Amino acid sequence: MEGLSDTLKFGVLDFLDERPKTLIKQDTSELGYDSRNVKPEDIPNHLRNEDMPFVIIDDFFDESLLERAVAECESDGVVPLLKSAGFGRGDTYKKDKTARGDKFTWLSQTDFESAPTLASLRDQIAHLHNSTIVSRKREENPQSDHTYTGEVQLAMYDGNGSRYVRHKDAFKGSAKTPGSKARKHTFILYLTSDWKLTYGGNLRLHLPNRIIDVTPRRGRLIAFKSTIVEHEVLACHARRFALTTWFNKHYPQNSASPQKKDKIAQYLQDTSKAQNDKIFVSIASYRDCELMPTLRDLFTKAQNPHRIRVGIYLQIELDGDQDCGVEEDFEFYHLLDIRVIDYRQAQGPCYARYILQEMCPEECSYYFQIDSHMRFNDSWDEILITDLEHISDCKKPVLTTYPVGYKLPNDVPKVSKPTITVFKELSPQDGLPRITG
Repeated sequence: MEGLSDTLKFGVLDFLDERPKTLIKQDTSELGYDSRNVKPEDIPNHLRNEDMPFVIIDDFFDESLLERAVAECESDGVVPLLKSAGFGRGDTYKKDKTARGDKFTWLSQTDFESAPTLASLRDQIAHLHNSTIVSRKREENPQSDHTYTGEVQLAMYDGNGSRYVRHKDAFKGSAKTPGSKARKHTFILYLTSDWKLTYGGNLRLHLPNRIIDVTPRRGRLIAFKSTIVEHEVLACHARRFALTTWFNKHYPQNSASPQKKDKIAQYLQDTSKAQNDKIFVSIASYRDCELMPTLRDLFTKAQNPHRIRVGIYLQIELDGDQDCGVEEDFEFYHLLDIRVIDYRQAQGPCYARYILQEMCPEECSYYFQIDSHMRFNDSWDEILITDLEHISDCKKPVLTTYPVGYKLPNDVPKVSKPTITVFKELSPQDGLPRITG
């Protein structure tokens, strides 16, 4: 089926599919259990079921809480955050409304300020995951690292027949390198009004031996393994909101020496700066395909990624340079302020840095100027703030260095000698400072 669109390709597969279909409305008895009486401690067992590796939980959340959450989804504080979704990563990223027609926004701590009820639901879902799946894993294997963090997304299908074709949220064996993270568990909570069967919008689960369509009734929570369950959203004919949390497994960074780990731990222990101190990161990027890898590493390695604000002066070919831009489905896209110009209008790095200085918001206490091709240490934000705190005899200290080189994609030397530069003199010609190595 090479050359067919994703929509047509999956339509052909659906037509040829002979697996029996089951529609789950309110009654879940066909699944062998009552979704209204699922015990939290049974969730891990459901997800390990090879034939049906998912679980549906109904009536778990307070109804008045759900009503307020639906109202928040429709509010002026949330709807403007929504933007058209795409799919794929890197070279394969694209937007095609016939294949994926929802609008979405990543929700961080700051975004939840206008939606306290959604924040409460987020916290309850995180607690449910930690007290069941994570707790079970720690009991079974107490020696392993069971660190998980959540990516929270609010998605809306506007009711004009929009859908999302078959896909998986992650793939087995992906991103298991030290210091990386990978999606493991998907939790979806439906925040719909009174949903009718004629509205469509069912979640279709493609299981080995059957197909199950799940209606998105309000307050219904469904959980499954991100790498196992292929699923799709059928055409929606009414507005449909869903709050999705992907829980990411973190794989420990084991390349650091014990001495380095002790030093980082001491930095974190000594720091007296508040976690919410904002850092503005200035990036002037000129047709650089390493921009996205740099952004991912910047946020992934930060101790507190939600305090980071990034200004990007993007100098690219507007009708090309596909690999040099910023992916709109990036988890922290809402923390980026991007200015784009045609590269032929660029006026050099100094002018770009000037524009970025003007973009620095007043809420930021720190200014961090970097290149668009860099890699970072774990907890780099806390380390730099602590280093600044240790400078007591300077009102406006500046930390500066030449960054360590690396080999693509992420081969950073374990040991590297720093390049040390010192002030030499004020130039007699122009009065500017000169430095030497």
